[in-house]
Amino acid sequence: MQGEKLSYNPISKVVMAVLIVGIIVYASTRTTYRLRVDTPEEFLTPAASSTEEKRATEDKVARAYWYCVLTAIQPKYRFGESLPLNPPPEFKISAPDLGADAADPATRMYYWQKLLQIWHQAGTWRTERAFNLRWVEAPVKSIMRRMQS
Repeated sequence: MQGEKLSYNPISKVVMAVLIVGIIVYASTRTTYRLRVDTPEEFLTPAASSTEEKRATEDKVARAYWYCVLTAIQPKYRFGESLPLNPPPEFKISAPDLGADAADPATRMYYWQKLLQIWHQAGTWRTERAFNLRWVEAPVKSIMRRMQS
């Protein structure tokens, strides 16, 4: 018995490989929260406007600000974090076709206040599972530093 080599049959190797890959995939898949892509109803201006044309323009302005939230605010502030009371500089739209009022400071503040009201609501967010290997980054950097020393 002494001196015998441990050998694995091919099935054991496949099972071991699948197990290792499964552990890596499980450790690398996290639930993330992302804002809804479609503009929430609460963010849109109520239909109290006088004309249909004005309502349509207000709807476009609201959607432009929501797009700004998706592209400029969401990367900076994550689910569960509080937003500042005043809008950050990147919360702005430049849409000359929407009229002068669209980029007006009062309009900007109006939509920022709407965002503050719905930011923490569950319906504003959606969950998704995302594959991310960032957890590997710290150990790899540590090993690289040790190898360089």
